[in-house]
Amino acid sequence: VLPWMNCAILLSFALSLLWKPMPWYIQVLGGIGAVIQVVIAYVFIQTLMKNKKLYQKMSGLENNLWRFIFYAYVLKVLLQLLSVYAPVTQIAVKYKSYFVIGYIHLFTLAFMSLFILLLTSLILKVKLHKTSIRLLIAGIIGSEFLLFFQGILLFFNKKIIRHYDVLMWMISSLMIIGIGWILWNIFKKSDYLKVV
Repeated sequence: VLPWMNCAILLSFALSLLWKPMPWYIQVLGGIGAVIQVVIAYVFIQTLMKNKKLYQKMSGLENNLWRFIFYAYVLKVLLQLLSVYAPVTQIAVKYKSYFVIGYIHLFTLAFMSLFILLLTSLILKVKLHKTSIRLLIAGIIGSEFLLFFQGILLFFNKKIIRHYDVLMWMISSLMIIGIGWILWNIFKKSDYLKVV
């Protein structure tokens, strides 16, 4: 699976070129990469469904966090597949402050950051606090909704959300508080510092 994933990532790079007119084969290469990632996601789903021992080793909070990470990854793959259609990419670039940033946040915050957090919990045996995780996820979901919703409004020639910047700051503050709380729980115990 790993070689196919690496191949898909390289091919999917072509999708980032579709914001302007490109030769047909560039779109084909990007499309192949996106399709391969969808297939890999499907194989990943089947593998996880068969591996029940993995879930049994996790706490309830870790299981819920894993599901959220997985849904974020699937959504990322589907959005990437959608971007194969050049007009969609051009719309996204036109409103890049919302759609492109929203996509980047989806990958880096909802997937990568939370996946690293889950690995930290499983490998270093760090006990995650429910409230801190909920604050972090609430901030991620809230900011994603605000970004994409504002982009959709502008696409349909509607007005910008009133006090958009203030709302984004308030929602993002939830992430800062959640991350700060998580880091405090990790480093307040000397055992974790010794492991690092």
